[in-house]
Amino acid sequence: MEKILDPLFKDQDDIFYVGSQEEWEYAQFAIGERGGNKSYRIILTNNFETPGIIVDGFTFTFSSDAVPITVTIIGRGKTIGLKSAETGSLLSIAGEQTVVLQNVNLQGHSSNNTPLVYVEGAFTMNGGSISGNTANDGGVYVVGSGIFTMNSGIISGNTANSGGGGVYVHGSNTTFTMNGGSISGNTVTGSNSGGGVCVMSGATSTMNGGTISGNTSTGNVTTSGGGVYVNTGTFTMNSGSISGNTVTGSNSGGGVCVMSGATSTMNGGTISGNTSTGNVTTSGGGVYVNTGTFTMNSGSISGNSTNNNGGGVHMNTGTFTMNNGTISGNTANNRGAGVYGDNNATFTITGGAVYGMDSQPPLGNMIAPPANPSGNGTALYVVSGTVTIFGFPHLAPHTEDNTLSPP
Repeated sequence: MEKILDPLFKDQDDIFYVGSQEEWEYAQFAIGERGGNKSYRIILTNNFETPGIIVDGFTFTFSSDAVPITVTIIGRGKTIGLKSAETGSLLSIAGEQTVVLQNVNLQGHSSNNTPLVYVEGAFTMNGGSISGNTANDGGVYVVGSGIFTMNSGIISGNTANSGGGGVYVHGSNTTFTMNGGSISGNTVTGSNSGGGVCVMSGATSTMNGGTISGNTSTGNVTTSGGGVYVNTGTFTMNSGSISGNTVTGSNSGGGVCVMSGATSTMNGGTISGNTSTGNVTTSGGGVYVNTGTFTMNSGSISGNSTNNNGGGVHMNTGTFTMNNGTISGNTANNRGAGVYGDNNATFTITGGAVYGMDSQPPLGNMIAPPANPSGNGTALYVVSGTVTIFGFPHLAPHTEDNTLSPP
């Protein structure tokens, strides 16, 4: 890149004022020239569009990628958009690098083939938005040893062919922590994916707050999650809301899908109003567990629905342990409005409550007409597997129409 004289850009020390593509490219160049082991600030003065960073390239380039720097981009509500004729990432963060967005809007377009933010280093989002991008991996792709912390802001309107529509976390050294903000209105069209968030291949994700809502896994897909999809990874929900998400394929979960080798722990928050639709036989409205493990220590799973079995939770060769919390107001069109299990599923309840037909709405889980609620497991229906209720084992098949709560 040709060097541009400093005075044109009003930069002083390690602060850059940027309001155009030319100034943005200069800031990248100057930071690379001035070196690492430093902190820089970029203050946006206007909206502008710029070409993206191609695969294997990084926003801030040094002679070696292992150069620690911290760059804080202060947006004040301004937008950096991807040029309509261009593809690539607006931010591509190398290992050892930290980028912090403060109220910056990143805008993609429907013809891109690259995630809008690519993270191998550390990325923190404080306000602003990441939106409107279509790519194989959606809005934010975290890989390598990447760390993504979302404190506030919105990730919305992104579409992925695979991975995660909003956020895709991939690899055993990657982490995604959501403390606040919203991941909403994102879409994934491929199998083994999550409309909002996808956690795969040993990755770790923790939700401490915020909302994952209105996301969709659509098309003739299998093993997907409308809100969150976890496969050989770990997802912990301490607070927040996963709500109003939709999945249309089989072996899927409207809210959360926990697959082989995956572990999900719910310590608080709500999974509510999610839907599993379409020609589905093995999907859960709220949570679907397939050879994975889901532990509920607190919180609520409520108001979810499915066309078939498992309005609240569906286990298919999976393990669900309920130590506390409530499962209420869910609907199934066939069996197991609260909890459903099949194919050697394991269900253990030590505390909390799964409400049945003896509880009035909105608490009672319901078998939707014309199916008969009696005998179809308004609270629990396990076809095959292991059932332990408050320390007492039961032989499958086992049905509970009335509320399960501590004696």
